[in-house]
Amino acid sequence: MDIRDKINICTVVARAILVDDKVTDAEHRFVSDLIKRYGLDQKQRMEVLAHRVEGDGSEAAGRITDPEARKDLLRELVSVVALDGEIAPQERQLVARVAKAVGASEKEADALIAEAIISSKR
Repeated sequence: MDIRDKINICTVVARAILVDDKVTDAEHRFVSDLIKRYGLDQKQRMEVLAHRVEGDGSEAAGRITDPEARKDLLRELVSVVALDGEIAPQERQLVARVAKAVGASEKEADALIAEAIISSKR
């Protein structure tokens, strides 16, 4: 996966934690760990975090070209919005917009959401 796709994935996930107007420590940690896992340097990290408050991230999702990176984005996005065991309506809408932007069906997004909610309650 190229670095631009990694930055775009992190950008979408970082924006997602803001969509329900309550950011938990677990969500903050998730984004920080994702940035580390993708090996972003300080400049790239600042790029991700600088854009956290602009838009909902679906436009960044549309810039991801690698099919595997698109799948990774949906998995990471659904994981972060399901951390608290529920999906707020705004989070569900964001997942639907991002799924559409990366060419996934609403059915695929719903299946990932259901799986993530079950996993978060374990």
